[in-house]
Amino acid sequence: MALIDEFSVAELYMPGVTRRPLVEKAAITAWVVTRKGRPLSSFAEMTIERFRREMAAAVAREAWDVP
Repeated sequence: MALIDEFSVAELYMPGVTRRPLVEKAAITAWVVTRKGRPLSSFAEMTIERFRREMAAAVAREAWDVP
């Protein structure tokens, strides 16, 4: 048994693996680590923004067992 975030198992076919939603509320804290004084590339900025949107959508979703 393992506790895995929904992003790691999204769209993967894993025979014999059953996904079950948590009954309890769960929180995720995500961090972006960068070098001080070093600007981010446009790709890095786009990726961070994409993660923010994906996580906001995941938090807003009521049913976790339905993609």
